[in-house]
Amino acid sequence: GRLRILVVDDEPFVARVLARLLTPHEIVCTASPGEARALLSTEDFDAVFCDLFMPDMTGTDLLREVEREHDSTLHRKFVFMTGGTEHAVSEVLNQHPHPVLQKPFDRRSVRQALDHVLMHRSSAPPA
Repeated sequence: GRLRILVVDDEPFVARVLARLLTPHEIVCTASPGEARALLSTEDFDAVFCDLFMPDMTGTDLLREVEREHDSTLHRKFVFMTGGTEHAVSEVLNQHPHPVLQKPFDRRSVRQALDHVLMHRSSAPPA
């Protein structure tokens, strides 16, 4: 069925490419972690594709804030995206194990990440 997906990336081009790859789902895009936080606090999404490293806030910080304030199971819906170095990414994800899309990504890797979220969104939290 048609899913509702939030895309959070400070690079509008990346968000547009991802939105195209996620067609025919309903995509809501924002470049602002603050706006994403507000959306996640008031609206329901089936999945969230979030840039890991943004100027104002990291993706893991955004996830932590929204989980603490509104939804402790939100981590099951998150996919992080990054163009960062392997060392920087592994350092962050050692504390927050989630699917990661390396930029640039293709339709297949996006589909695999979405499938992972759909399969795990109702399962137990990561250890």
